[in-house]
Amino acid sequence: MKRRIPSQGTNGIGSGEPHSKDLPPSLTLWIDYLRVEKGLADNTLSAYTRDLLELFNFSQKTGLDFPSGIQREHLQQFLKALSDQEISAHSRQRKLVAIRGFYRFLVKDNRLEDNPTDLIQLPRKDKKLPHTLSLEQVENLITAAGDPDRSARCPLRDRAIVELLYSTGMRVSELCGLRPGDLFLREGFLRCIGKGSKERIIPVGDRASLAVSKYQEHERPVVPAKDDRVFLSIRGLPVNRRSVYEILKKSAPHAGLHLPVHPHMLRHSYATHLLENNAELFAIQELLGHSSVSSTEIYTHVERKKLLDTHSKFHPRP
Repeated sequence: MKRRIPSQGTNGIGSGEPHSKDLPPSLTLWIDYLRVEKGLADNTLSAYTRDLLELFNFSQKTGLDFPSGIQREHLQQFLKALSDQEISAHSRQRKLVAIRGFYRFLVKDNRLEDNPTDLIQLPRKDKKLPHTLSLEQVENLITAAGDPDRSARCPLRDRAIVELLYSTGMRVSELCGLRPGDLFLREGFLRCIGKGSKERIIPVGDRASLAVSKYQEHERPVVPAKDDRVFLSIRGLPVNRRSVYEILKKSAPHAGLHLPVHPHMLRHSYATHLLENNAELFAIQELLGHSSVSSTEIYTHVERKKLLDTHSKFHPRP
């Protein structure tokens, strides 16, 4: 039975157009092993086959024996060629995972002595810049959330929720888990439990403190509380993530926002606005509860933009 290999494209990797050739025997063995011993699905096997055939085509173009003639530096060249073709880091990661599995099989089966994929790191995934709101958009969203005409049941609660999300940058799960004993509004801070049950202290702005106090004074006492949480439904149950999403979803059109607004967008806006106003990255890391500053570095696009603007404004030859 003949199998077909994608032909080489203009860049020397696979273009997807087949021509008639047998699969390399080592690749056939690996695919059969995955099918019989591992029971992998046909779609997965097809994807692995395509990924290895791209490497095979690369070896043919560069005059290397497949698979024994491919060394670490050749794999690095292969990955660079993919990058030059603007193949996403996610796709390059997947291809390298397939190649690693192939060579591990060959070494384990005593067909090769060394695995050329050792010490090759997975390509870093492209970090998508988070969607953020401007300060004006946040203000409009807060106003819409607290509009009695929009939320006749709990406008003070809804406003307090949006105010607090933006004022503290909390995750929605952290906000839903807040208990009255976690609030120290007169002192200007609150305590929350984040990922990994880690406790942290977060400053709370005056506007958010006032919004929460109004909610506690005028709305929350009339609710027969069945749980010791700050934010409750009209039945006295803790507000959950879905409820917060619905508050934002319904408020957004009234705020003139014709895009999906979610709690994490307020968290992103919080961090971005802090950085725009010259807050230190390590301070933002602490406020967000990130265990590593690498998680916070996604916001450094703000710093890069400020540097570009400064260069453009002040350099004598922009």
